[in-house]
Amino acid sequence: MRGEIFTMENQTIFTFGGAASVDKQYRTPSISWWEQENSTSEEQSYAIENLKKHNFNVDYVITHQAPKQFIHIIRHLLFNKVNITCPTQEFLTKLKPKLTFKKWYFGHYHDDINSPIDRARLLFDEIVDLGT
Repeated sequence: MRGEIFTMENQTIFTFGGAASVDKQYRTPSISWWEQENSTSEEQSYAIENLKKHNFNVDYVITHQAPKQFIHIIRHLLFNKVNITCPTQEFLTKLKPKLTFKKWYFGHYHDDINSPIDRARLLFDEIVDLGT
């Protein structure tokens, strides 16, 4: 979901899906690639309005794309995958400094970075600590 804030067990979760496919040249439009994969300005405005209601303070952020602030930290673990700048990433990059959160999760790269899950979690915790 793009721009929703859910409350579960007294924890707030901001969600924002969407990203640019780095391999869309190998995909088929409307079958394995969709024009709507990136966020629209309306969806971004909706997200901002919801976040204002929570004073830009949530417990968790779950997005598909990562803001640019996280990319430079994990780039070496992504085996030099090309990161295409897209409207969703630009939005999240501008949004990140305004947000207060405990953890931010993203999955755009579809890669476990060839490391044990505990190492990945530790690395992510370090990213969040450095980024907030």
